[in-house]
Amino acid sequence: EGYSYILDRIKQLHGDITVQESYWALMTTDVIPGNREKSREEQLVLASRVENYDAPTLLQAAVCNFVEYVGSGKRLFGNEPWTYTCCKEEPIKGWKLVVGGFAPAGLDVVNYSGNVNVGVAGVRRK
Repeated sequence: EGYSYILDRIKQLHGDITVQESYWALMTTDVIPGNREKSREEQLVLASRVENYDAPTLLQAAVCNFVEYVGSGKRLFGNEPWTYTCCKEEPIKGWKLVVGGFAPAGLDVVNYSGNVNVGVAGVRRK
């Protein structure tokens, strides 16, 4: 599948997302500095404060990771150091939906209530 781990609950809620229209998306190659270990709400606000950027959706974070890897061999939000980006969706109230930990085994799509490895990336949609 390309994923090393994806929770069944996340598959149930987001596994059949359809794209209504195509668009270009530019995502930062790392989480925005200074936002690890913040609440989900704080991270979403911090991402929106970067001009023309916002926090990624699950689909944007996963697709940008895979496209970058296919094109350059680089894993965004990888395992050296372990890094995850918080996404806009909230799978369970109070928990973060995160994408990252992209290692040779694949990409993780999981939820956390808090973790030192979780920050938020910025995505710009055109």
